Amino acid sequence: MKIVDKEQERIDYENSPEGKKKEWIKLAIGIVFVLVCGILYRVLPSFEIGGGKPYVIVMDGLEITPGKTTVQELADAGYELTDESAKVMASERDEDGNFVFYYKDVYDLSAETEPRTMYDSLVLLKGDEQAAEISIINDRGINLAVSQCIITDVTIRNDYVDADKVTVAGTPFAQLTEDKITEAFGKKDRSLDNIYTWNKGNYYFYLTILEDGTVRSVSTNKYYRTQAAE
Repeated sequence: MKIVDKEQERIDYENSPEGKKKEWIKLAIGIVFVLVCGILYRVLPSFEIGGGKPYVIVMDGLEITPGKTTVQELADAGYELTDESAKVMASERDEDGNFVFYYKDVYDLSAETEPRTMYDSLVLLKGDEQAAEISIINDRGINLAVSQCIITDVTIRNDYVDADKVTVAGTPFAQLTEDKITEAFGKKDRSLDNIYTWNKGNYYFYLTILEDGTVRSVSTNKYYRTQAAE
């Protein structure tokens, strides 16, 4: 019976012209793959490999999808954009004696934003009341109007104006529970105190429930690379 040294056969093959050619082909394929990914990042900065699936929140009939929904879509649905610097206190209090605040200015959506820049802690308004807290991004390599920026995250609290018009996976805001979100989105990623987190790739969903079972807030967001947020 002839004894075959498999390891020596492998070494001899790798050192043969055919073996060396195969190794060069594998190396070339790897280089091309890296170059293609680099080109896609430059041309399409939001391009993802295994990036997951976004968690959608529906607010007053409008689907808000982080990484997709634009500021213009929010404006078309009747919302305006501002920030906390525009918040002022009214001269009169409400009937219960509480201070009343309003926002004196809103953003000009035709104003230009910087390339690959994120703007966070913005206020989404419906009339004079806050509907959500959002962040937006210009993920392109050129200046874009505010209206063309993409929503990266949105947080809605139970005291915001349209909270009663919010649904997640078909369930109204006030009826959301950890179990219902788990049924819709699968096993949660983690929990800390009363904050429950779900994660798929670059996408996250947060549910905050108070000790009495009341839903405090829901939040959905897409994580962007640091380079895209500078």
